[in-house]
Amino acid sequence: MAKRMRMREKIAAIAIALFASVMYGLIVYWTVFSRYAEKVSQKWQSAGEECIRALDRVCQKEKDVSRRVISSQECSLLYDDFSLFGVFECRKGKLYADIWVGRINYSVKDREVVWNWAR
Repeated sequence: MAKRMRMREKIAAIAIALFASVMYGLIVYWTVFSRYAEKVSQKWQSAGEECIRALDRVCQKEKDVSRRVISSQECSLLYDDFSLFGVFECRKGKLYADIWVGRINYSVKDREVVWNWAR
């Protein structure tokens, strides 16, 4: 009887230690991952905003541009760890665009910028 109790105590101690180590690992992983994800999303946002400013300058110069794919002449398309792509057009000097940067989608209509997380 006493041997069974000692065996159960050992199993319980091992289970608690295993659970604690897994939880510690998850906390460390989540902390590191959230910092990395924040840095990456900031890169995506700055690239998208920079592209919108560049496209707005194109619209100020050319006034009317039929719908076309964004090229490397207007925006930087390739970055180290993500890419930017989308379409835009100019109507009477006003920018209309759909831009995808990483997992962020920008929708620009007459200088009103709306962004959300792409699915």
